[in-house]
Amino acid sequence: MNKIKKKLRISQKNIKHSFTGNRLTAYSGISPIHKHLRRSNLFKKFYKLFPTVVENANKFSNTQLLMLMIYASFCKINRLTKIETFSADPLIKSTLNLISPVNDSTLSGRFKAMAERGARKLEDFQLRENKQFLNSQPLSELTVDMDSTVSMVYGNQEGSAKGFNNKKKGAKSYHPLLAFITDYKLVMHTWFRPGNTYTSNGSEEFVRQILAYIPKNVSKLFFRMDSGFFDNNLLDIIESSRHDYLVKVKFKGMYDLLRIQSWKRLPKEPLI
Repeated sequence: MNKIKKKLRISQKNIKHSFTGNRLTAYSGISPIHKHLRRSNLFKKFYKLFPTVVENANKFSNTQLLMLMIYASFCKINRLTKIETFSADPLIKSTLNLISPVNDSTLSGRFKAMAERGARKLEDFQLRENKQFLNSQPLSELTVDMDSTVSMVYGNQEGSAKGFNNKKKGAKSYHPLLAFITDYKLVMHTWFRPGNTYTSNGSEEFVRQILAYIPKNVSKLFFRMDSGFFDNNLLDIIESSRHDYLVKVKFKGMYDLLRIQSWKRLPKEPLI
């Protein structure tokens, strides 16, 4: 009979603060963020989403590594080579209950093992959490801002490509797609894309995913987009779902078109 594989589980610690001058940290701002995330049970949710099997080589759970990356992003640490120094900080080490600093090869190896399946799990997790949040809120009409942004990279990063880059022409970049619920300052959905992707590429399926996770208590969405999303198929999807949209479009010849129209002044408003 095969032995049942045990899961590696490491709990979070409640951090005690002191002002003794010993074990100083440069990342004290993580402490209130850590308290908030503990109350949201994010650690437990990640543990259920990405369980870690106990093996001789496993010193860290997947949850610890995911939380380490989240905390590092809060501290603007965007390179794997700097993660080991970050994870050796006494506050970070205690907060995530790390038995030793985490090197970049451990992180890259574990996340490559998760692969696209892990990314899909995180995507679905984010959408379900957002749906649960919106379902508990009073507003029945929401504004959705859709946008894309260029994130430049150095070297040959995986998934990057040459595309439009207003900072450094010819440099490789990513071109993620984003959707925000403006009313709650909430990131509703994100897609990670290479830099050579046009703004509206994949936006139809992107919007379909958003609509699938909008709770029933929300009756109307108002999509706001720039000219890059001026696509008939995308607008048809929004219209068929009985939602509204506003698209900023560059239109040449607008002055001449308006000039040939018939105009009359309003009696009570002489300037209009």
